[in-house]
Amino acid sequence: MVWNCQGAGKRKFVRNCNEFCRINKPEVLAIVEPRISGRRATQVVRRLRFSSSHRVEARGFAGGIWLLWDETRIQMSILFNHPQFIHAKVTRGDVSFLFTAVYGCPQEKWRKFLWLNLEALALTINEPWIVAGDFNAILAGEERRNKYGQAGQTNAMFADCMLKTNLLDLGFVGGKYTWRSGSRRARLDRFICNDEWRIKFPEASVIHLPRIGSDHCPVLLKSGTTPPPPDRRPFRYLAAWQTHPGFGQFVMENWVSSTSFHDTIQHFMDKLKMWNRETFGNIHLRKKRLLARISGIQRFLEHKNSAFLTDLETELRLELDGVLLQEELLWLQKSRRQWVQDGDRNTTYFHMSTIIRRKQNKIEALIDDNGVWQTDPDSLQHLATNYFRQLFCDDGPVPHIFPLPNHFVQKISSCCSNGHTVLVPIFGEPCVLSGHLFTHSLDGMSWMGNQQIFGQDCGWILKATYWSNPLHLCRQMLLNEVLLIWYWRMACGTWR
Repeated sequence: MVWNCQGAGKRKFVRNCNEFCRINKPEVLAIVEPRISGRRATQVVRRLRFSSSHRVEARGFAGGIWLLWDETRIQMSILFNHPQFIHAKVTRGDVSFLFTAVYGCPQEKWRKFLWLNLEALALTINEPWIVAGDFNAILAGEERRNKYGQAGQTNAMFADCMLKTNLLDLGFVGGKYTWRSGSRRARLDRFICNDEWRIKFPEASVIHLPRIGSDHCPVLLKSGTTPPPPDRRPFRYLAAWQTHPGFGQFVMENWVSSTSFHDTIQHFMDKLKMWNRETFGNIHLRKKRLLARISGIQRFLEHKNSAFLTDLETELRLELDGVLLQEELLWLQKSRRQWVQDGDRNTTYFHMSTIIRRKQNKIEALIDDNGVWQTDPDSLQHLATNYFRQLFCDDGPVPHIFPLPNHFVQKISSCCSNGHTVLVPIFGEPCVLSGHLFTHSLDGMSWMGNQQIFGQDCGWILKATYWSNPLHLCRQMLLNEVLLIWYWRMACGTWR
């Protein structure tokens, strides 16, 4: 947790700070701008109930940084001191990362040295790194409002520093601004990190706590949240499955056609889940196992030659190439990004894209009826349930389904009366239902969570099953089950 307390010598500071710590239980606390130093600062630090601390003393009544931590939970090594930051290494069990607590000088002529030193520091870092504190600068105009409600100007040197150090903003949950004075407000306090830290802590989130006892609100970092149980995750069709040599045979043996398209898909998905667990396996575990075996063989061959192990190493390296391709397809699919133009493998890029998209899609806080931000999972569930219960409460009958529009079915019916060949431009002969389920793109999502790639290799089995009566298939579908987008191309024109 990071907090610009604007003076730790105030009577209520210790009480407010201890209350924040009691509720949120931070492992590390960074206090910036305490405005006191020496013996008085030591007395205040002792009352904050942390076992260890380190300080950059205030200069007169300005500046200062205090770093406090709980030695029973983490270990911290101070690496470097600067008037505007403390650089340290944090170790928690077998996980370690670099942490820099920052207080940017309010005066621009001195604050520029903060940016220059962070840029120089970044050149020496090749491990997870997170930077936090009061930067006294903004990255976007909407992060500041003056007394007339007008946006502020972006700090170009801060933005340039972020670019040169490859640091990204972790975002936030809660109020938009971290500082307020009268009618002026701004987001001056934040957490920023490099790619390595974001990948190591993909579930980390930043929360703006209530503003009490200072013009700045405390900013809390939660390094992770409990992911949802695996059985609650929606089914996703993985492009990597199609690289398995036995996948085609599996489809032929387990695609069981029935009169209901929904039942057919559901049966196939159940079989596919079982095949994924028992045959295909976890991509990341297989990669880890292959790397360990290759490493063991190479260590043995350093001391003794073996034709068998040499051939085995070649086979394992070929297998590893296949697994790396599968991993790349997995992250590409999850990131929903197009393939990089140069064709090089860039799994880190896809991984970061996935993490950022997940954080943007996740609801981590909601405002209740009293205007209070709630972050507890049970409270979020209760608020969401009540909201939709009231939203859909109505005196009259509410239909539970939204069937296909009559004019849509009528137009298909008129074409089907003369045969189904006119539907070929819509669905596409080679891949059947290209507008519904199956295209070559990894970017889109469709019915039942399947990625739109299955028909690229296996569209023939769908063609044999459902091409004979596409209208019957249309009548089975409801718009509340599928977002159906078809393209109708005829000699008289095009409609969608």
